[in-house]
Amino acid sequence: VGDTRVEHELYIVALGRMARASLKLATSSLEKNEHKLSPQERQAAWATLALPASTQLSADAHDYWLKAGSAPLSREAQQWKARTALRRADWQLLRATIEAMPEAVRRDQAWLYWQARALQATGGNPQESRELYEHIADQGTFYGQLALEELGRMVVEPPPGPPPTAVELAPMQANQG
Repeated sequence: VGDTRVEHELYIVALGRMARASLKLATSSLEKNEHKLSPQERQAAWATLALPASTQLSADAHDYWLKAGSAPLSREAQQWKARTALRRADWQLLRATIEAMPEAVRRDQAWLYWQARALQATGGNPQESRELYEHIADQGTFYGQLALEELGRMVVEPPPGPPPTAVELAPMQANQG
């Protein structure tokens, strides 16, 4: 592990590489050496293991994210942390993780929906949940339909569009290919 900050950072990078090949080996190494790291380095190291643990659907991923605490995360890591919280129905962790996401990520329909669900599950403001559902309910997407259901509205098939006009059909009929 070494004694300097640079050596600690290199160790954390090496842990991440090791975790992709053998999560068990990387975890064992960190558990043996974490006392040599500062609290912030320890959190970063656990976050480094939590991401591959999440993508591998490891049962330990949730615990690793908890040990990672408030370590800085990439957008990908934030989303995997949220997915892991969802798998465990850890609504507090899910809510905190979504709130920590950058605005561009947090505005995705999936995260808006799950943010609303997490607010409901943790006793958040019901009006805020409703506003999040309303924001995506008019979308014809999977999460838009789930939001409609949460709002007590029926998901209905849209009416069929008008048949194509002769002007619209003409280019296709003229195509010999």
